[in-house]
Amino acid sequence: MRLALPTSPPSLPTSTSSRGGVGLTLTKSTSVGGWECLKALHNDSDSSVTWSDKVICRNGYTKQQMSSIEHNWNISAEMSLGTGELIKLITQLQFSLRAEYGGRSIHTEQEDWTEAREEDESIQVTPEPKKNLYIWQYHLGIGQEPVLFCRDIHFTKENNPPDRIPLAPVP
Repeated sequence: MRLALPTSPPSLPTSTSSRGGVGLTLTKSTSVGGWECLKALHNDSDSSVTWSDKVICRNGYTKQQMSSIEHNWNISAEMSLGTGELIKLITQLQFSLRAEYGGRSIHTEQEDWTEAREEDESIQVTPEPKKNLYIWQYHLGIGQEPVLFCRDIHFTKENNPPDRIPLAPVP
């Protein structure tokens, strides 16, 4: 597959920052990743309390936020791509680039690349007395907009996000 530059690109910067940039960084900004706190549980009692509820997680890829890019590309491909598939491949590639090129150096192929949707996750936990529990979900974005919501959720006892990225690094 061969890709050409956008036929009518948005105003591109005349120079890149010291961190550089390629691909989507020129039109959308660098990729970002971070943990979002979905729920904070506080057990203020003197005994353990079992908490059962549903937590709303977003899973998948927000195609509509990225699809406008796809309309500005001339493509000469030796393979057939469905609607939204090109921008998915470009976004996956952007996340795999090193940070100095606007990427995150991670593989995202194992994540859910179908249209993002909200799902109820049933959770039952028993926070210790006088302790807190925080429920987190990792997402990736291009610029300030999250575009990929990872499946896994993580728990911490402190109001600090987990320190590991739940995606495989690019070697």
